[in-house]
Amino acid sequence: MDSRTAKVTIVLPCYNQAHYLPDAIKSALNQTVPVEVIVVDDGSPDNVYEATMGFPINYFKQENKGLSAARNSGIRFAKTEWVLPLDSDDIIAPDMVEKCLKVKADIIGVGQETFGDYVAGHIFQPEPKYEDFLKANQINCCSMFRKAMWEDLGGYDEDMRAGYEDWDFWMRATQKGYKVKTIPEMLFYYRKHGSSMVNEATKRHKEILEYMLNKHKK
Repeated sequence: MDSRTAKVTIVLPCYNQAHYLPDAIKSALNQTVPVEVIVVDDGSPDNVYEATMGFPINYFKQENKGLSAARNSGIRFAKTEWVLPLDSDDIIAPDMVEKCLKVKADIIGVGQETFGDYVAGHIFQPEPKYEDFLKANQINCCSMFRKAMWEDLGGYDEDMRAGYEDWDFWMRATQKGYKVKTIPEMLFYYRKHGSSMVNEATKRHKEILEYMLNKHKK
């Protein structure tokens, strides 16, 4: 499949997850429509580069700056209209990108299936608004959006290294009037394995949420 005709770039930041990375890359490259795939090695101590060998992807390495900075770095290199962030330990369904491209919105979310340590599923509300995001995150981090929107927002907040950076990004986007729609299908597969960034963010929920909401009062 010729990525030169791609409308979507899948950005894969990786830090200390090289053993899962090939599965994520395969799910990205196995899409039913052409995609560009960018892997950002966020100064990882494991063999991220070796894990990408043999795959038709673009690889970039930077000093460790955190997930937000790694996503921003990958998105800067994207040549397409649309961007889809995919964490290196997760996978997506083969038709996710194709189905997202058929939806008319600035941000397109999908249903989430958790696998690994436990199994669960979640379908998000169809058209969450800014007011909904003020209460709780309404979509997962693996949601497709326009690169022009990312440019307008100034990217992910790189000071948010403790988590919730995607929730903050969606909150800022909807505050500026960008529209969200979700597909009621399990197209994103979230791998749960031990303690994660989400667990750590949950422990600091009140502190991080206060930081986010203070930005919206300005």
